[in-house]
Amino acid sequence: MSDAGRRLAALISTPEMLFRLGAAAVLGGLIGAERERVESTVGLRTHAIVALGSASFMLVSMFGFADAGRPPAAVLDPSRVAAQVVTGIGFLGAGVIIFRKEVVRGLTTAASIWLVAAIGMAVAGGLYLAALGATAFGLAILAIMKPLERRLGAARRPQLLMIVFDRRRTSLNAVRTALTTAGAAIERVDIRANDDPAKTRLEVALRGLGNERLFELIEQLPNHIGIREVRSLVNFTNAVNDAAGDNDPTVPGSDHDTIAG
Repeated sequence: MSDAGRRLAALISTPEMLFRLGAAAVLGGLIGAERERVESTVGLRTHAIVALGSASFMLVSMFGFADAGRPPAAVLDPSRVAAQVVTGIGFLGAGVIIFRKEVVRGLTTAASIWLVAAIGMAVAGGLYLAALGATAFGLAILAIMKPLERRLGAARRPQLLMIVFDRRRTSLNAVRTALTTAGAAIERVDIRANDDPAKTRLEVALRGLGNERLFELIEQLPNHIGIREVRSLVNFTNAVNDAAGDNDPTVPGSDHDTIAG
């Protein structure tokens, strides 16, 4: 064994090193399994690999430069590699955040990637209790707190509707009255006139409606004179997942419009 190998063995044994890597992957995989449960594309394998990679970087930072010499020949700062891991994970997390139709998706998954990186670094640093605690708290926040968040946020989440109506048979004011009568609070209105009066398009952002009430409104609006088509721009997958307690899609193109007319 080389001098560097002997110095490394004196700092951490091979079984201990492998244990830390394996524990980091397992704990990261637990967080990933929860993300997999809500059908996020960033699931078990990605989270496990992020935690394993973070642990590997941390181990290299702590023990990989055992043969680099001693001061004043070299001054080592293990925290520098850890800081770079945090920066790198920030870029990786940004890649799963999607902004579409005024709705931001993927923030929870990005945060979970950031969490498993911290868990991997904690395991590699020998902070097993901190890593176990972070995993337990993370799972609780992701799984247990979801129903509470859904109840609290349902009334605040905007619902987007596109309404096609005939300007010759009804007016914008009549459409607004139909929406407010249904109990919706209009937050924003965008009207796009067409050369054909029968194809005037109105896009509205509504608040105060849950998914069930929104679908009832979509069924009722075409009964009004002059309204030809109603299209919900809300992500239909979200509505289905809300009923099951899941809601964090991160796949672009997963929007399914609900149409009546």
